[in-house]
Amino acid sequence: MPSKTLLAIVAGTILEYFDFLLFAHFGLIITPLFFCELDPIVATLQGITLLAIGFFMRPIGAVIFGRIGDLKGRKPALVFALLCITLPTFVISLLPGYKTIGITAPFILILCRMIQGISLGGEYTNAGILLMELSSFKKRGFYSGVLCASASVGCTIALICSYIVLRFEMFVWAWRIPFLLASLLGLASYKLRVMLLESPEFISSQKNNTPSETPVQTEKISENKIAFFITISIGAFVGALIWTPMAYTNFYLTKVLEWQATDAVFMTLLLLVTYITTTPLAGILGDHIKKVPSLMLWTALLATFLSYPLLLCLTHGYVVITQIGFGLLASFFGACVHPVMIDLYPTHKRCQSISLGFAIGMGIGGTTPLIEIFLADITNDYTSPAIYISVLAITSAIAMYLHPFVEIKNNSKIY
Repeated sequence: MPSKTLLAIVAGTILEYFDFLLFAHFGLIITPLFFCELDPIVATLQGITLLAIGFFMRPIGAVIFGRIGDLKGRKPALVFALLCITLPTFVISLLPGYKTIGITAPFILILCRMIQGISLGGEYTNAGILLMELSSFKKRGFYSGVLCASASVGCTIALICSYIVLRFEMFVWAWRIPFLLASLLGLASYKLRVMLLESPEFISSQKNNTPSETPVQTEKISENKIAFFITISIGAFVGALIWTPMAYTNFYLTKVLEWQATDAVFMTLLLLVTYITTTPLAGILGDHIKKVPSLMLWTALLATFLSYPLLLCLTHGYVVITQIGFGLLASFFGACVHPVMIDLYPTHKRCQSISLGFAIGMGIGGTTPLIEIFLADITNDYTSPAIYISVLAITSAIAMYLHPFVEIKNNSKIY
């Protein structure tokens, strides 16, 4: 694969997640500025809810950009998605607070988060589809792992930006600088993406298939119910494995143990570094396993039994073990999601089916911190979220068991 192609896809994904996650990391600063005076716990929940709004909007983005990807091509979908996240990021960077423009401020902020969520719904999966269609069968796992890692690179850059602003107690408006920088970088990434080549597999499929006239192609779902269930399960469990150590751990450290936010940042950074470094390696392992879904199946089963011990480590002060443990589980389950998902659908049905299913799943996974905090509150047991994680893990294991395993031999698929 040409290095420029890989760079254009990966750079765009890094920027998308950088833009989207800036809000998550600056939530404690931004929320009080755009809403009425709130209790600290309420403010935290308000920030998490705003983050969840982005995930709830992903299915809408999946329908829009998935339709573009199946009808017009993978490249137009990716270019448009990048532009759609750059604009609201720029608006947030300049948006006045509640004390200046009143109720208009939170209204515009929520609207921007909704547009960002829509954009994210068309970015990650379409990027994965194009990358897989341009890759050789023998390296799909590695490239999938690289793309997964690139999303976390964007998260890491956002985290570092928030750490600098919080740690050095910069001016109250300093949080706006990363948002402005991200919007400017969006223009550079746009130039890279307009030079992308279209997928030859897509071009070939256009000659042999007539696109559906309906915007939401429900026939895809009805014809591939098991495939759609598998796709949703993958998205939900990936989201849970990432957001538990990223958001729930942060909540426990800052609100229960009363750590400084700047200290809790290092634990999130540990998770991201673990994920970034191990995901490409897990993808390489996937390339050497004839039946890739089996790797994900065993990882899901392992997570079923490890979720409680990992949260127990959190409550007993062994936070490093919790973060590394969840990071490794997320790596080995998530590294090969792209080759696994594209094998579920024919070329002309991939973008909307995969994007919508994965977005619904990530919507479930994105609400994991809210559900976990709720469970911990009603049970007064901070290990109780392990129940929810285990349910998602078992569901994902069943999904992987139902997957029509594909073996790759001599660059051809054998079911």
